[in-house]
Amino acid sequence: MAAWAYDVLKSEFFWGIILGLFLSYFGALIQSRAIKKAHIGLQKEDIKALAIDLVRNIKRVTDDIAEARRRNRAIHQDLLALLDVEIGIFGRVREQTIRLPDDLRSDLRKFVTDCALRKYEASQKLSTFYEQNDLSKRLEVNGSLEESTGAKSAANIALSEANRAIDDLVVTVDKADGLVARLNTI
Repeated sequence: MAAWAYDVLKSEFFWGIILGLFLSYFGALIQSRAIKKAHIGLQKEDIKALAIDLVRNIKRVTDDIAEARRRNRAIHQDLLALLDVEIGIFGRVREQTIRLPDDLRSDLRKFVTDCALRKYEASQKLSTFYEQNDLSKRLEVNGSLEESTGAKSAANIALSEANRAIDDLVVTVDKADGLVARLNTI
């Protein structure tokens, strides 16, 4: 049996199989690393495209809010709801932004967070305006003119604060072009 094992070890067929196994293993290893690198590159491009689209959409919605406010002198809650959609999208894919450079990822997160805070503030002040305005109307109908005037004053203050929050949102979103330009460079 020892002679048989010795003959097998000396044969070209046996060493061909061993060499084939090693070549297959190292070839698969190199191929998997190349595929992984290509996949990470594609993910980075997808996240970059998503971030650019997100920033542009926030800018468009904010521009629509400013235009509607200029034309109608009103803040439309349906447009504010569109900002919620974009902010929600960022919330769902935020962990994917890890593929972006640290400073850019931080600036993107800060931009979306600042927009969300401004939108929230405007929505809250707008809700306060509606509540105080309704209260004023009810008090006026009930004959409490003095209390109605106080509620109307509170409503006007809330409306001016909502407009200020929208102005702050517009100022925040004006930085979007610089962020898009930086995203395009990576």
